[in-house]
Amino acid sequence: VDGLSMLILFAEWERLSADLDAELPSIGITFRDYVLQAQPDEESLGKALTYWRERTADLPPPPRLPLTKDPSEVEIPRFHRREARLDLEKWKAITGRARTHGITPSVVLLACYAEVLSAWSGQPDLTVNLTLFDRRDVHPDIGHVVGDFTSVLLVAHRPAAREGWLERARRLQEQVWRDLDHQEISGVRVLRELARENDRLAEPVPTVFTSMLGVDDALARTVRWPDHTRSQTPQVWLDHQVIELPDGLLLSWDSVDELFPGGLVDEMFAAYTELVERLADEPEWAAVPGQALPQGQPEPKRDKPRPKRGFEAPVGVVEETVAAIWGDLLGVSRVGRHDGFFALGGDSLLATRLVDRLRRAGLGGAELAALFVAPGLADFAATLEWGEASPVRAIVADREGRFGSFGLTEVQQAYWLGRRSDFVLGGIGAQFYVEYEHAEADLGRLEEAWNRLVVRHDMLRAVIEEDGTQRVLPRVARYRFTVVDGGPEVVERVREEMSRRLLDAGSWPLFDIRAVRCGESVRLCVTLDNLVVDGLSMLILFAEWERLSADLDAELPSIGITFRDYVLQAQPDESRLAAAEAYWLRRAAELPPGPRLPVLKDPGQVEIPRFHRRESKIDAVSWHALTEQARLNGLTPSVLLLACFAEVLSAWSGQPDLTVNLTLFDRRDVHPDIGHVVGDFTSLLLVAYHRRPEESWLERARRLQEQVWRDLDHQEISGVRVLRELARQNAGLTQAVPVVFTSMLGVDDALARTVRWPDHTRSQTPQVWLDHQAVELPDGVLLSWDSVDELFPGGLVDTAFTAYVELVERLTRADWTLPIDPSMPGTSDPMAEPDPVDADVKAGHDVGPGGPPQGEVEQGLAVLWGELLGHVPESRTDNFFVLGGDSLGGTRMLQRAAQKFGVDLSLRAFFAAPVLAALARAIDEQLIASDALEDGTL
Repeated sequence: VDGLSMLILFAEWERLSADLDAELPSIGITFRDYVLQAQPDEESLGKALTYWRERTADLPPPPRLPLTKDPSEVEIPRFHRREARLDLEKWKAITGRARTHGITPSVVLLACYAEVLSAWSGQPDLTVNLTLFDRRDVHPDIGHVVGDFTSVLLVAHRPAAREGWLERARRLQEQVWRDLDHQEISGVRVLRELARENDRLAEPVPTVFTSMLGVDDALARTVRWPDHTRSQTPQVWLDHQVIELPDGLLLSWDSVDELFPGGLVDEMFAAYTELVERLADEPEWAAVPGQALPQGQPEPKRDKPRPKRGFEAPVGVVEETVAAIWGDLLGVSRVGRHDGFFALGGDSLLATRLVDRLRRAGLGGAELAALFVAPGLADFAATLEWGEASPVRAIVADREGRFGSFGLTEVQQAYWLGRRSDFVLGGIGAQFYVEYEHAEADLGRLEEAWNRLVVRHDMLRAVIEEDGTQRVLPRVARYRFTVVDGGPEVVERVREEMSRRLLDAGSWPLFDIRAVRCGESVRLCVTLDNLVVDGLSMLILFAEWERLSADLDAELPSIGITFRDYVLQAQPDESRLAAAEAYWLRRAAELPPGPRLPVLKDPGQVEIPRFHRRESKIDAVSWHALTEQARLNGLTPSVLLLACFAEVLSAWSGQPDLTVNLTLFDRRDVHPDIGHVVGDFTSLLLVAYHRRPEESWLERARRLQEQVWRDLDHQEISGVRVLRELARQNAGLTQAVPVVFTSMLGVDDALARTVRWPDHTRSQTPQVWLDHQAVELPDGVLLSWDSVDELFPGGLVDTAFTAYVELVERLTRADWTLPIDPSMPGTSDPMAEPDPVDADVKAGHDVGPGGPPQGEVEQGLAVLWGELLGHVPESRTDNFFVLGGDSLGGTRMLQRAAQKFGVDLSLRAFFAAPVLAALARAIDEQLIASDALEDGTL
């Protein structure tokens, strides 16, 4: 029997006791029928399984309440009950306010319960077991069947800093409802999955929340409640129960008191009931602080150094296989079972290749998140099991189609569309500008070497077509350097002109090379468009150019495939893509906004963004010390810098939670020559940073890395696509994340350390405010920021960059087990620098009621959308992207609409408010203005 079954039995028992001939409701099915036949369909089950596989990695631990003994030492657990009643008037006050705020009464109580558990365990984040009375409505008599229909849902409580109680409860409900959408998989099965995949989270969740509210309130209020009750459940420490009775609400806790310090459960229960009563008495829940209870102050945890072990050879086929792959990837001749992946020099790029290699070898369960939790070889190998080898689709060079058109990657699309001036901070190309100073230079030889590279690398001959596709030209004319004579002032003029120039994407070449000659010396100035090259491609080009300039007959590595072959053939398999889509569909709703840095003006008011560079170098000795300490603590050097960058952004924006764009150089290891191909392999990852004041710097960085690696397990979906999903789900999140973190660390460190780094560099990216870059050079690591200074108050970027560099340098001498915060400037009044909102966005979403498209323009647009999307919008408030459109489709649609109605339409305004009626209104306004102009013509 479950809770509802008990109510049914008590009610029917009472009725039959009064009248043995009483007619009871018919029961046309049995519990057995339900168990055997009422299974969810395979599609729903598959979606739920995918959801929970991803969700398990994100679940915090259960409440670690203070204990006096190990639970295993309790021979027979004895439960003790505590009860409290909330009178009917107070309960009605709570339920009325809950419904006003869009929260269920059960979630109100769950939020209070989680708040108490958080305070007494000293954990802001925790997981509790939520009991579900899971009777699917599959038969008219199902409500009268007796049996145990109980299911369990694992609910994560994640309070955010500076969040009020009401916000916290709402967010908890959103999470519960997302989880309930996938309740086909029980929490019991999820716990098994945790135990199988992740030893750190394999502990049970011994704290339960059971609510009978809404199960059958009418029945509960009519049944005579027992005069005394108790309950017990194996493997449970504390069970919360609630039921609505005729005279109010009954709250009860059953606990194994032997586990806890004397009086602790009494204190917790008293605090819980006081918090519930406070909500009954407090008319304004928005005024209730998030931390409505005093938080526990446990002693801070210090990471104890682990004793070093001697070398121990891998044991078993799995460990030996993993060791062999580690050795190959990390360049290590001997790998022991206690060696750590990070300690041997591993990073996220190598880890991604490792996981791919393991899957190909037939080792299932290979996940980046598991490697972070268990970086030791033996521990990581224990998370793997033999299965079917992942199929590897070999990339074959398409010689016949080599010069045919092919699609842009999602990042290339963003770069291409960003060249349009009707985008906020658009009208520029994504490009990298460099200068090399040569004391003596043979310009003819340099020019010849470059032209050989143009022949060698297809993407140096690429152009972008008007329809948003790209193609490689079979032959191009010899490229001639532009040479001018002059001194520093000429160099400065050339620098300004080249670094600001917008290359025509539809015309060759997508690079620009000029030389400034001053006596014997030459300043070589080069612009490379990121449409055709990424960071590693630039290193490849600089290295090969230098080599050919020294020896025109030098033998370069063979390249058996092209960038076109990669784009068209190196797609992830369908199962991985589906898993990534499910993961990011859930994750997108949880992402905090981008950093809301103080700005002087609306970004839409910046006509042409101009980027300014700041640089600083960490010397080789200090950098080596930092990277060694990072590896000993299981951190990659890139995450170390990312954590510092996020800390500074958090301090300067006043946001504990924010999202940053992380650049990935996403070359899948699908061909032996892939490391020599030039092209834009860039992808983006949206990384959420959550700052918790009570954490040490090391805990904060580790938690960030754990999240990054969970996200990297699903990098088949780019951040560009995730931002589109955010725009579809929530108009308030349609703004991009304009702050970027780019790290070349680990991309090809050996190449980076051997290539001569330019004497001057600049970069720019459309729709970006601030771009962080890091590259390792022979004499240390170079840190640089490129920013649109026109946006920010004077000196802000300088002070933020200084604080960032100082924070990185402090880590060379600081204790990482303590909180380490960036040096903060004086606190500014947030009201003095309001966050501007684009007027187009505000106006675009105010389109009146829904219903079918109205008027000639709306109806004409509906037909046009139908032609492009395959189905005609039914409502005037339909969203182009929700209906399946993308940025390229939106561009084509606006072009056709402009031709159809004879107007000039703003792509930026449409992307901000991609609603049928909003676009129709913009067209109507232009047509009215045009008519007025014609009427006034003399």
